[in-house]
Amino acid sequence: MVRLARPSKLLPPLYVVLYINPFFSFFFFLSLGISGTKSIAPSDSQSTSTGSMSSLSLSKRWIDNCLQTHAKSCRSVYVDGSTKELRLPGRLIDVGSVSGGNARLVDTWAIPKTGGSSADVRYLTLSHRWGVGKPLSLVAANQDELGQEINPHHLSRTFRDAIHVTRQIGLRYLWIDSLCILQDSKEDWERESAIMGEIYSNSQCNIVAMAPEDGLFFDRSPYLIRSTPVSVQWMGEPAKDFVLTMKSCIRLDNAAQVPIFRRGWILQEQLLSPRALLFTKEQVFWECCHLEASEAHPHGMPPSDRRRLGYYREQDGFGLSRLGLKRFISTGRSADMGNRSNLSRKLGEIRSRSYQKGMGDRDERWYIWREIVEDFTGRDLTVKSDRLVALSGIASALSTRFGSAAQYIYGLWIWRSSDLVLAELMWHVYSGRARRPLGRAPTWSWGSVDGKIRYFREEGVMDLDKLASFTRVHGVDKEEGPRFTGETGAIVLNAPVVPFDWAVSTFYQDTSDALGDSAALRLLGLLSSYLGAPRVFGLVVKEVPGGAYKRVGIFEWEDEPCRSEIWNKFQYCSRVTVQVE
Repeated sequence: MVRLARPSKLLPPLYVVLYINPFFSFFFFLSLGISGTKSIAPSDSQSTSTGSMSSLSLSKRWIDNCLQTHAKSCRSVYVDGSTKELRLPGRLIDVGSVSGGNARLVDTWAIPKTGGSSADVRYLTLSHRWGVGKPLSLVAANQDELGQEINPHHLSRTFRDAIHVTRQIGLRYLWIDSLCILQDSKEDWERESAIMGEIYSNSQCNIVAMAPEDGLFFDRSPYLIRSTPVSVQWMGEPAKDFVLTMKSCIRLDNAAQVPIFRRGWILQEQLLSPRALLFTKEQVFWECCHLEASEAHPHGMPPSDRRRLGYYREQDGFGLSRLGLKRFISTGRSADMGNRSNLSRKLGEIRSRSYQKGMGDRDERWYIWREIVEDFTGRDLTVKSDRLVALSGIASALSTRFGSAAQYIYGLWIWRSSDLVLAELMWHVYSGRARRPLGRAPTWSWGSVDGKIRYFREEGVMDLDKLASFTRVHGVDKEEGPRFTGETGAIVLNAPVVPFDWAVSTFYQDTSDALGDSAALRLLGLLSSYLGAPRVFGLVVKEVPGGAYKRVGIFEWEDEPCRSEIWNKFQYCSRVTVQVE
């Protein structure tokens, strides 16, 4: 029995799906906001555009509510509570007042700071795709002109719409990469890209252009965001109140395939921005550490539909949510990891095995980083040399969470607990063999190659134990900060080394380059497992002049059941000190 009624404001949140027949289904959302969101009024149900005053007013209410109620968690990861001073980008776009006028480019050092602090400069950022046609960009030749006025007729729809959003939100400044970084200056790009993570993290909110077409604002049917209060009663049970909405209005279909989410740079923009407004062709979505919402559901998305928004990655790994990763980076609390039960269960299984005594504590922060790397390397980069730079913002932010426990070098965390370094080295190119450009990173780093990276899966191994030990990274001071690019730094291991044998069970070659004379190849044993079929895991390296080695891949060598010939070859081999460059 379903009857129209005014929903009660005293009932707790509840979400159900009612299937009326095999061809139609409706999602019901019980009308009560998530804690701290009761003051958020919904968007006008008659709104026919994502750029309507109603949609933009709701966007402003989301931002204001988050600033007022989530100040301690939805904040810049670069604020430690003791200072309000933030590092600003070199330039911002002054959008002028709400009444309009032309925007212009300004140097941030010249912006008046009412309180004397850089935190007084509040701005929005924009995440967008450059698309086929290159948008108006800042170059040395037009820098003075853009400092006087930015002609709106020269801007793309997305840029014009972003300026309008900024004005309607009530802010004065906007940051867009192509307009705020000199595109023909390597020096300016290197300076600004080095603080890219801070630029997004220190912003008030990030605007995300989700549609494949140019623009943020699109006409839509008001039915997509319209909701109807209903009361549902089953078999004499007390009636429960819900809000009935169209199924399509709470979905963001194939979010993982949305073009902008395939960009490599967008990952740190997603994870480091404290808040985000996602403009789709149907409606505006909201995201912060505490609330995922939409125009149809301004108080919070139904949990069953958050997976459709691309927040979960359960196809492999631990299935951590993107929002969970965002919360961890922002707050440092791993209890907010989203799909927490899945992470806890798998870590519990790993930690309970007999190899625990040999391998040390499997720090869940390492698994968090593994998820980030596997996600990031599966995305596209126009400039392949940006591979490590595009992740540097997240690495810098996480360094505040990891503290002295680990040092970030070329895409890997060199943990003070040396056992974890062995697992860090066990990566391979998952999407096929790739190329290894010179000068990007040492061969032991996944940053040295192109292609999607996947880490060694230890969940199915019963008694993993270490064969080698990590000594140091030669040429890198233990006390220096994160290192993102370059080839300096050989990793020093004490490990069993045996001649290469094509009989290895599995050999993941890093690149498609010819291996040359196999007599120069060696197998470095790192980890082993004895129960069941004995197995050995490690690096395949090639000797180079000077006695050092370069990595060419990883291997797994499995003995026949009840035999340990291969296992013994590594287990009882003398350990030698080797350098992998």
